[in-house]
Amino acid sequence: MNAHIMQDGHIVKGGNGTKSDEHGMWPTDQEALSLMTQGLSNVEIARVRGVSTQAVKNSVSRIYEVLGVSGEKRVKAVLWALRNGYPR
Repeated sequence: MNAHIMQDGHIVKGGNGTKSDEHGMWPTDQEALSLMTQGLSNVEIARVRGVSTQAVKNSVSRIYEVLGVSGEKRVKAVLWALRNGYPR
């Protein structure tokens, strides 16, 4: 089983175990973040990726955790991504 341990200690299953960027994001999370920078909603991201909306919500939650953002999370995540070379 591949899993990611979040800062609060809970374990999230999934991902392929490969964290290919320097920030520790899974490739699926990187893809979701890139699509977020293009203004896509979770439903639209799910449609593009061919996954469930819940899978996208899980990716977005992991992205927020990795980036350490809160409050206006989506806006902060997108701003961070644009400053760090996304979309890739």
